[in-house]
Amino acid sequence: MEKLKRNGSIIVIFAIFSAIVLLPQLNQHALILGGDSSFHLNRFYDAMMQIKRGDYQYFISLDGFFQSGRVVNALYGPYLAYFNGWLLLITGSWFKYQLVSDWLVNLLAALSMYYLLRTNRVRKNYSVWLALFFVTTYCISTWTLNQQFLAWGTALMPLGIAAATRMIRQPKEPVKVLELTLAVTAMMQTHVLSTLFLVVILAIFFVIAWFKTSKRVDLVKKVMWSALLTLLLTSNVWGAMLELYSSNHLLAPFKNTIPLSNGIVNFTADGSQMSLWMALLVTCQVALSLFNWQRWTLLNKTVTIVGGSLLIASTSLLPWDTFFKWIPGLSMLQFPYRLLGPASILLLLGLGLSLTMLADTHEPAPNQIDGKRLALAIVTLLSTLTLLADVQKSAENWGSDHVLKSRFNMVQRLSGQALRDKFTSPDFGQALIYTYKPTPDYLPMQTSGSATSQAYLNYQQEIAENRHFKKRVHQGKLIVTWYSQNAKLTTVSVVKYRHTKLWLNGKKLTSKDYRLSPIGAVKVQAQPGFNQLELAYQPGKLFNGLMAVNLFAWLGMAIFLAYKFVQRYRQHESSR
Repeated sequence: MEKLKRNGSIIVIFAIFSAIVLLPQLNQHALILGGDSSFHLNRFYDAMMQIKRGDYQYFISLDGFFQSGRVVNALYGPYLAYFNGWLLLITGSWFKYQLVSDWLVNLLAALSMYYLLRTNRVRKNYSVWLALFFVTTYCISTWTLNQQFLAWGTALMPLGIAAATRMIRQPKEPVKVLELTLAVTAMMQTHVLSTLFLVVILAIFFVIAWFKTSKRVDLVKKVMWSALLTLLLTSNVWGAMLELYSSNHLLAPFKNTIPLSNGIVNFTADGSQMSLWMALLVTCQVALSLFNWQRWTLLNKTVTIVGGSLLIASTSLLPWDTFFKWIPGLSMLQFPYRLLGPASILLLLGLGLSLTMLADTHEPAPNQIDGKRLALAIVTLLSTLTLLADVQKSAENWGSDHVLKSRFNMVQRLSGQALRDKFTSPDFGQALIYTYKPTPDYLPMQTSGSATSQAYLNYQQEIAENRHFKKRVHQGKLIVTWYSQNAKLTTVSVVKYRHTKLWLNGKKLTSKDYRLSPIGAVKVQAQPGFNQLELAYQPGKLFNGLMAVNLFAWLGMAIFLAYKFVQRYRQHESSR
């Protein structure tokens, strides 16, 4: 409570700044619809409708993705999807939702970065400016500009890196179980790929701490406790993966076979990913390190080396095409520029540590301007102006005939005012029908060798454009109805997973009663006249058990946190 009061003004500064960078969008009353907008808007619309009805289906999409029954949210930040669905419900429009979610990501990024810097004893004034600068970087602003969900993970990552740096910074207490547990859990519930980045960073710091601390047993014990608690608090995530991957052949997200041509940080004049201002700060940290290496702490050396290595790895300086070819598992990274997020966090922390050490050595006189703080303020201001220009340019697309900022791989059936009307309609789902990206991620493929390009085409033909059906939701079931002139085999625009249950005209279907297309679209023998297909998902007992464990784990964590809060409050009151 005392810390909250002390930092209240800083929180207000971060909140105001997080809104200021959105002013060009607010002033134009514009939606920014980037390349990933269709995918995530469908996710959140589906979650919103479940909340609105009070009828929850954890696995399959009953409203989003053309009411196709496909699985997305269960494998992609499920709880955060429900949070965004709730946000959409209370804001009441796509425009208001986008502004609020953009603001939240910015604020979360600033707060988490400030926490990282201050826990590592970076001076307060430097911490504020570096936290504000972090908001303006590509890895955070890409949510506003492109709706890349990676920004949510990057915004949370400083919390996990704070737990990593503690292992070196405080050898007498290298791990706080609660800090490490909640940081990794938050990442896992948000973005699995970002979690993998964080785990690698944690492993590096753990190895260094192992050789530096005299409390190795305590270090291992607390890390294991954190791992166990994290497993309990994320059992809904990895449990869903077990449920689906053990019984289906799911189509993996897009595999980038040419990352050097499509997916690295390019050192270009427009600074699309690595801005001039970020490059300037990185250069400053490298230069300061070269001239002061012997004076730097082990922590500063570690974050600089690891951050610099990740930055190099995000560029064309590594033969990524060859790596992806030789080590197929690396292709899950898709785009090496995703390493820019953790690299930026570590290098900005390193710069903060460097500036603090220099300031401690050469303290400015009371009436003297701190040149380092002034330089940080100027660079942050220039980076903010650059971001404002990017937001302005992106928002201008809304008023054009294209409406969308990015039309790459997009199907757009309306344009201009007609499409804008759909996005401002009280029926949020209307816009998602007339503009979409036929992304086939996580579809239940029937053959392991199916090409992703063919899956895109099949999904568009069999699901997105196969609209000869009426669909509604009732008690967790998707009800599909249609009229057929004669008895014939009909491809219904829904997909079936192993644990999806089907009923046709009141009869429960067995595997002999239907056929599946290569992407799992359901084919049934329709009768002349009225037909009704019901679809529901019934997970296995293992997942139901893991979900129960997860809910009890979160309940226990909430009770524990409430107890600790009350305990600290009473201690504070008694000491006054």
